[in-house]
Amino acid sequence: MTVNLYTLDEVVDLGCAKKIAKDLIHFIRTSSEPCLNASGLRQAGLPLLQLLVSARRYAEAEGKAMRIEAPEDGTLMTLLATFGLDPQQCAAEIVASSSVPSHELQSRGSEK
Repeated sequence: MTVNLYTLDEVVDLGCAKKIAKDLIHFIRTSSEPCLNASGLRQAGLPLLQLLVSARRYAEAEGKAMRIEAPEDGTLMTLLATFGLDPQQCAAEIVASSSVPSHELQSRGSEK
């Protein structure tokens, strides 16, 4: 199976929730192992949590286990704690990642 990665924007709020919901439905439907990257997330609120809980349920209905990559000390984990949610409510698995977005890691590696 192929793991596909969907990277969340730095800011996820009510204004972009509808677009992200549509994107996530398509992403989950077309990915064999959907994984969301939240390492670059800087600002978010309840709309993101609603999207993630819904996305997890949708993935389960599609017979898939959704994963999330997020820094342990990052925005997503802080948000989950603020609202008293267990990370497992948003994904089958949350994998600790660097707090530096992957595109920045790649560009840093090529600057040698």
